[in-house]
Amino acid sequence: MYSPPRTLHHDTVSQTIRSTSTSSHSSAVSGHFGHYLAPFVGSSSPLSFALLIDRNIRSASSLQAFNDAALGQMLPTPIATTTTTTVPTTTERADAASYNDEDYLNALSDEDYIDFVANFLKPTLIELVFVLVFFLLMLIGVIGNSLVVFVVSRNQSMWTSMNLFLTNLALSDLLVLVFCLPPTVINDVTKTFWFSESFCKIMLFLQNTSVYVSVLTLMCISIERWKAISSPLAVPFWRTHQVIVVIWLISGCLSIPEPLTLGLYPAEYARKNLTTTWGTRCKESWSAEFQQKYQLTQTIVLFITPLLIISGFCIHMSFILRKKALQIGTRQLRDRQRAIKMLVFVVLIFAISYMPVHLHNIATAFHIEPAEEPNLTIIALRKFIPRFMSYSSSVFNPILYNFMSEKFRKEFRRACCFGSSTTKPQHPHLLSRNSQTSKSMNRTSPNRTSINRNSVNNRSLRSVRYASVSAY
Repeated sequence: MYSPPRTLHHDTVSQTIRSTSTSSHSSAVSGHFGHYLAPFVGSSSPLSFALLIDRNIRSASSLQAFNDAALGQMLPTPIATTTTTTVPTTTERADAASYNDEDYLNALSDEDYIDFVANFLKPTLIELVFVLVFFLLMLIGVIGNSLVVFVVSRNQSMWTSMNLFLTNLALSDLLVLVFCLPPTVINDVTKTFWFSESFCKIMLFLQNTSVYVSVLTLMCISIERWKAISSPLAVPFWRTHQVIVVIWLISGCLSIPEPLTLGLYPAEYARKNLTTTWGTRCKESWSAEFQQKYQLTQTIVLFITPLLIISGFCIHMSFILRKKALQIGTRQLRDRQRAIKMLVFVVLIFAISYMPVHLHNIATAFHIEPAEEPNLTIIALRKFIPRFMSYSSSVFNPILYNFMSEKFRKEFRRACCFGSSTTKPQHPHLLSRNSQTSKSMNRTSPNRTSINRNSVNNRSLRSVRYASVSAY
């Protein structure tokens, strides 16, 4: 196992590479940098730098390969020479085209060539900006989802099926934001996977599990809402807690196969003694043909099919509400419409957030090339934007609950201000008076209690399903 340098400073990189390099080896540097570990992302086979020079950056088969192509253009095979050439500055390397000069790179000495490699691996300005953006994204998401879990867990009046499922979504989002986002961003910016092979497998397992949990939870929410609106008097045929446990078990089982194929692959240098942690990647070991089938299957099963099913339930629920508008009260109708609206917005956020990732995965698997030659800034944007969209879904859900649910707004404010419970205690003398009154009524009319009990049970049977629709 390689031990990574502690910093990304230019001198540290140079020292790391020089420590195992000899001037007698002066061949091409080859390797695969910048592995993309977003949910469902596959990895393409490594391309040698020499091949990338011949085909230029247009030979890249994916956004992940774009990053390799840019590095490959700048690191062709140097010939043995004693000529010393000035190492380009960070500003100069911003344009990949200016480094497509093989004669220039061949003229580099071994020392300058190593400095050139180290200088290229330094994060660009656009990458540093995205580091800040992802940090803010993680901070907002962790705070928002933690508030959702805290608010629902402390208030039993909010323990409805809808809120428990939403809390389950928040838990899966917290899992991704805390354990997956930071190492993934570090991997992208440094173009190196610094962690162990076990952590590589665990990280992808958690990412895939979270996505499966989100999809299955959204489907359960839509089914539960549809059942409550279409058959409000029917007895619920499931327990929410048991369903949530089953969701996690199924998601975990579905997430096991892909991490088993993962492994760490250090960057391969033609200079045999040049070994370094820089460029190490975490990728699957299966074939390109299987990768194409796998990505298509995941997109259809985990994205297109759930969206069609949930959309069908939402349309049918809207039709039922429109049909029963005259049979139920205005307030009840408004509460149900608000519940459906929240479900629609949650599903839209999921669809918009994960669509770029699925499109990127398909482009990666089928080697869809860009029409024009991009520069390094475009490469970075095309790599970071799909990742930003996928992680943003973990941030927007708590914001959506705050805007659309009055109960969540009250509890969010109460949690932020460290307020007390929502239930206000009655005055002591009122409690004693009510207690005495009820006791006297029970003594004088023994049948009254049973009659009232039956009346309450009948009313609760009729209204329990209605209440579950609006109590979110």
